[in-house]
Amino acid sequence: MAYAGDGSTNEGSFHESLNLASIWDLPVVFFIENNQYGMSGPFKTMMNVDRLSEQPKAYGIEGITIEGNDVIEVINTTYDAVEKARRGEGPTLIEAMTYRWKGHSKSDAKKYRTKERKRTGARTAIRSNWRVKFVAGEFLQEEAEEIRLAAKQAIEDAVTFAEESPMPVIESMRDVYSD
Repeated sequence: MAYAGDGSTNEGSFHESLNLASIWDLPVVFFIENNQYGMSGPFKTMMNVDRLSEQPKAYGIEGITIEGNDVIEVINTTYDAVEKARRGEGPTLIEAMTYRWKGHSKSDAKKYRTKERKRTGARTAIRSNWRVKFVAGEFLQEEAEEIRLAAKQAIEDAVTFAEESPMPVIESMRDVYSD
């Protein structure tokens, strides 16, 4: 499995990887999260294709586009691609369509986003998949709340551990630039 974002697909190493995977018939699944934005601009201004899944076809590789916010579709499609690779039937590229709700970095002013897109934040993977689990009867509200609280506690414990741990000694830092 090789995971990457849509912005990385403009790099030469991405295309070199597709080419080698194709000519060597490698058992690899390229999983691309297409959040519709590169560093600070829309995908459609950085590519001349509608779907990233079109690109691997030039290398003789199957490309599939899925709804990246649908956990069941992600699991099923990934499972099928992995099984295909294990059978020796070559590489696959999965393009998981999603949306970047936060900026690329703290310095990203997010000026490229529309107001309409900002309002559609309720359709996130976590929220929609919790709904699926509830409707399917896999979770009760109480169980979901227990999971949420356990995750919150784990985060708080990790922060406390980090804050209370001694600073590392300078000798333990290798290959790090320091004054």
